[in-house]
Amino acid sequence: MKFKVGEWDITTNLIIKPDKEGKLTAQWQSEYGEHEITDIQYERGKLAFKRKSKFQDRQWDSTFEGSIQGDTLSGVIKSEMGDITAEGKQVGAPVIGTWNLDITSERGTRKQRLRVNPDMTGLYGSTLIKKIDLKDNQVNFKIVLEFGDQTFEMDFKGKLAESKLVGEITSSRGSQKITGTKVVRRYRRRSTS
Repeated sequence: MKFKVGEWDITTNLIIKPDKEGKLTAQWQSEYGEHEITDIQYERGKLAFKRKSKFQDRQWDSTFEGSIQGDTLSGVIKSEMGDITAEGKQVGAPVIGTWNLDITSERGTRKQRLRVNPDMTGLYGSTLIKKIDLKDNQVNFKIVLEFGDQTFEMDFKGKLAESKLVGEITSSRGSQKITGTKVVRRYRRRSTS
């Protein structure tokens, strides 16, 4: 998230995710002070929460109310210092979702599915991916397979272009070309007649 306090431009990371019971939890990561977020409310694109902040010997409370549209968050932070407009963008938004992959090698082409979660973990087929990196439309991740006491690693390096993913996966057995298309879900209203 980005906002301005006086003459200072502030950039923070707001991480929201469900806990084991499905209740939303959040972290406010900033180089300025310590922050605790409570009372997170999310419904129909509207997000609200309370924040307790401590910076050096000063403490204060604030609230946030905003809306999420697509991969952007915009809203207002309210505190004793006044109202501050804040804007944010979801990290990894272009790659988050489900991808249908075509994997091509000397043995032909086969299909695979890649799912990228909002926390930038994922699944390659049924294999867990611990961390997917996205920077300047470059996508990288490592897959580690275990067979008994042996470990087998595969590295993916690719590039995003609109809703296409093109790259290569390499291992000790060679490399395979990968092309992928993002699955776009189309929601239709049910007719009530």
